[in-house]
Amino acid sequence: DLHSFPTRRSSDLFVNAAKTFPKAAFFTFGMNDIGNYRGNATAFIKKYRETIADFSSKSPHTKLFVNSISVPSNPAREKNRSLNQYKKFNSSIRQMCRSMHITFIENNYILEEHPEYYGNDGIHVKPAYYKLWLDNMILKAGL
Repeated sequence: DLHSFPTRRSSDLFVNAAKTFPKAAFFTFGMNDIGNYRGNATAFIKKYRETIADFSSKSPHTKLFVNSISVPSNPAREKNRSLNQYKKFNSSIRQMCRSMHITFIENNYILEEHPEYYGNDGIHVKPAYYKLWLDNMILKAGL
């Protein structure tokens, strides 16, 4: 989860990752990015699309996968209203993936089925979440 992906530092991370020419790359951004973009999914997708296109131009044979933004807990959404935009963001991400011919990986079912995996803030997750998330990515990527 790179919380402010339009920064120079995070852009360097993507460039350096692309230069390794991986067989597969998984992109994921989190609930904080909803707040960073003040709920503006259009601006978020514009930057996300640029980031993916830049990565792909540097590593054109890499199979790309994009994860959904996780479901914030109800208390977290009540506390921070911008988090209520997660469905809009995920819908926009899904559309972006469709138009770019990239696999979109839906992960929301994990926290819906396992609310005990939320951390205390209702945004971040406990370590047990990551095994299910990784298993889902492996399954959807066919690895």
